[in-house]
Amino acid sequence: HIQWVWRCGGKLLVNPGSCGVALDFRTDAAYAILEWDGTIWQCTLRRVAYDVNKALAEMQSTPCAKDLLVWHGILAKELETGREQAIPFLHFAEQYATEMADAQRPFTHDTWQAAYAAWLAQNRND
Repeated sequence: HIQWVWRCGGKLLVNPGSCGVALDFRTDAAYAILEWDGTIWQCTLRRVAYDVNKALAEMQSTPCAKDLLVWHGILAKELETGREQAIPFLHFAEQYATEMADAQRPFTHDTWQAAYAAWLAQNRND
């Protein structure tokens, strides 16, 4: 999700970033423009601001917001912060389940929801 361009061995390698979940601590949308000049590819990395609150409100209005509460919440936090949330949450959920002596994988619905509630409480100010 992080933008970069690199030339290597005559090839142009590009990661255009992400329109919405760039995960580089910025909340604007990242993209790339590739242009062929007749001999070589050129790449221009761009960023554009968008209304994150509007995107979050639209997400909240979908059935997924209720049906996939945990993943919806994690994605919303990523949009708000521009920071990775999924991997830290999964590590937290694993630790939480282990401390609760819940060895079932995938996690039970109750463990999953409880781990998310505990994670939210712990990360309230992030």
